[in-house]
Amino acid sequence: MDFRVPYTQSLEAFTAAQVKGIPSKLLVYPEMNHFIGKTQEFIVWYYEVFDFFDKHLNK
Repeated sequence: MDFRVPYTQSLEAFTAAQVKGIPSKLLVYPEMNHFIGKTQEFIVWYYEVFDFFDKHLNK
């Protein structure tokens, strides 16, 4: 559970971006807090972030 950013706030931001057609993706790690501590989850997060950058910043 992340006490800094509640899941509902993340979901609202993601939904607003989707409604406006802004490229977005919501990654949820139910067992993690604000920081991703497990290696496998961090690898997935890292891949997703850099994949997003590659798709949207290299245009």
